[in-house]
Amino acid sequence: MSTATYLHSVEPGLTYLFEFTNHRGETATRVVIARSVQWGGTPWHPELQFFLFGFDIEKQEPRSFPLALIRLETLRRFTDEDLDVLLSRALSAAEERGAEKILVRLEKAAEAGPAGE
Repeated sequence: MSTATYLHSVEPGLTYLFEFTNHRGETATRVVIARSVQWGGTPWHPELQFFLFGFDIEKQEPRSFPLALIRLETLRRFTDEDLDVLLSRALSAAEERGAEKILVRLEKAAEAGPAGE
């Protein structure tokens, strides 16, 4: 699939999952409520390129993701099965830390504001 196809497949307001490699070379799975895909630069990535702007669920803040650092073949809409996997991982990690109680709160995500990093 071409980059242009990915650009047109991202719908604002929907939640996406993808693998992202940061500027330190660390790769992680990100879950993001998309706001927009735009051409430009940021203070952290001044070179002109396409960015996915959105609200990062794990970091609980607006973020910008250069498309060049997203493994585009992993970009897809977030599903109920993805939620099950993420909750299972979080519960396992909490148990490994010796947590006696685990609180899970589900709430509607707030509108994503201006994206920055």
